[in-house]
Amino acid sequence: MSAVQALEPLARIATRADRARRRLSLIEAAPRKVSRFPFLLALVALLAVGMGGLVVVNTQIQTQATELAGLQREAANLSHKQAQTQAEVDNLRSPASLQAKAYELGMRPNPQPAFIVLPEGKILGTPTKVTGKELPDQVYLTWQQQVQQQEAARLAVVKAKADAAAKKAAEDKLKAEQAAAKKKAAEDAAAKKAADEATAKKQQDAQKQQDAQKQQSTAPSTKPTGGN
Repeated sequence: MSAVQALEPLARIATRADRARRRLSLIEAAPRKVSRFPFLLALVALLAVGMGGLVVVNTQIQTQATELAGLQREAANLSHKQAQTQAEVDNLRSPASLQAKAYELGMRPNPQPAFIVLPEGKILGTPTKVTGKELPDQVYLTWQQQVQQQEAARLAVVKAKADAAAKKAAEDKLKAEQAAAKKKAAEDAAAKKAADEATAKKQQDAQKQQDAQKQQSTAPSTKPTGGN
């Protein structure tokens, strides 16, 4: 048997396989439709959660900003009160305030003081009783009294300015009234003078007419005579 004869069965088998392969064809599978509803639902839920978180964060930020502004105002008010209280304390500790408080308690300055030297007990100077009239020019006032005195002085100045302004306005009004009265009197005098001149002119015209009429009545009448 030759090699060709040995390969003939294999060739036949290959030919048959090739024919069978030609009869078969690839069929594409139908595409599967995937539902989009779960994806959209998840997306909407994610957006809702994000918006809710954003609203919560904004609310918290606004609340904290409001609280911070309130705390800052409170701190500013407390700082102002502290400064005012410190100023009052410094004023009360001042020598002028201490002198005024001592004056209110009945204490008076002694221009001739005496001193005791301890522990010897020696007295330097001559002890003199104080009557309170040694320094009549010195007057001690508390800061409240000083403020009241300054306010009274300011009100007195304001009142004086107001009185001066009112007096000047009254004087200006009086001057204006006097000027108006003078002007009216001058106008009345001019009108009266014009009326008197007109009356005098009328009288003169009437007198002239009367004189002319008299002259006409007293003049001899001359009639023309005809010749014979």
